[in-house]
Amino acid sequence: MQLGDVTLTAQLTPGHTPGCTSWSTTVQDRGRQLNVLFLCSITVAGNILVGNRAYPGIASDFCATSASSDHESDIVLPSHPDIAEVIERQARREAGEPDAFIDPQTLPSLVAHFSASFEAALAAAR
Repeated sequence: MQLGDVTLTAQLTPGHTPGCTSWSTTVQDRGRQLNVLFLCSITVAGNILVGNRAYPGIASDFCATSASSDHESDIVLPSHPDIAEVIERQARREAGEPDAFIDPQTLPSLVAHFSASFEAALAAAR
């Protein structure tokens, strides 16, 4: 999707909700190109994983989303700011740390954490 000079790329990331979509783009910052991901929620958040009549494919969607969430992101801005410490990062940036939002390990860490939470919730539901 093109919005003026900005290109956004959609990635379907269902599980939390059936139509959950994450968006990626690139930005230029002080002469470097950074990959930015606007991450839809990848949390189980109390969803029913087995026998969910309203969303029967929820477990398989979570699995597919976890498997496809391996692209590189320098900056992750999730739908819930507390997941990636967005408020804290903004405070650090305002205090003079210009790269407070840049952390290529954020996405792999979030995927690992929430995949493990999903696996535990699925095992408990079975």
